Amino acid sequence: MTHTPMDLSAGRLDLSIWTDPVIDQLGHDPRSTYAETFWLGIIGPSALWFLRLAVGRLDGTRDQDVVVPLDVADTARCIGMSWNGGKHSPFARMIDRAIRFGTVRPLDPHTLAVRRRLPPLTARQTERLPERLQRHHKAVQLTAVRSTPASIRETA
Repeated sequence: MTHTPMDLSAGRLDLSIWTDPVIDQLGHDPRSTYAETFWLGIIGPSALWFLRLAVGRLDGTRDQDVVVPLDVADTARCIGMSWNGGKHSPFARMIDRAIRFGTVRPLDPHTLAVRRRLPPLTARQTERLPERLQRHHKAVQLTAVRSTPASIRETA
């Protein structure tokens, strides 16, 4: 899937809320144990730290039209990365990875919509996990299904 490339050359990135009623109800906070246990190996530590920082900045924001500005160099340093301004820098590649895995999406070359909740892993993503984590994920999912009200399961 192709996407609009992000233009980080101005050193600023705007964040907006990605609203998804089903995932917002059934998903997992990027700061959760689920995200750290299962998503970390899928998107990588830098992308997970970025999501945690972005969600933290969006906390308290309810209106999806509100834009929260981020200084790219400062954000990169906050998550242990360098920023040299290039489109092939580690930070730019990390943003691209977050886009490819559907944890953020570009709204325009300067604005990212950020999921405040991560979806459960897909079957394909789960297969990439070590066998021990695959079994653990299955158990977590079974527990989640059992505790989800039927009215919500029907809409998912």
